[in-house]
Amino acid sequence: LGKSALLSPVSNRITIQMLVDRTSIETFANEGKVSMSSCFLPETKDMPLETYCTSGSVKIISLEIYQLKSIWNNTEA
Repeated sequence: LGKSALLSPVSNRITIQMLVDRTSIETFANEGKVSMSSCFLPETKDMPLETYCTSGSVKIISLEIYQLKSIWNNTEA
């Protein structure tokens, strides 16, 4: 996706909330101080989601992942 943003830690921490859909990612950092949206058309090989640090070190304190049910049911009325 190739997007980046500068973000300063608050009390030596950064919080990130991400909403990932089939063709988009919404990212909110430090309670909305930084936000960005990305739209894409993924290929099968692009399914993993990764995070990384380009300098220094990172310690993940908490990570929660929730899978939502699809609104696109295959049931007929």
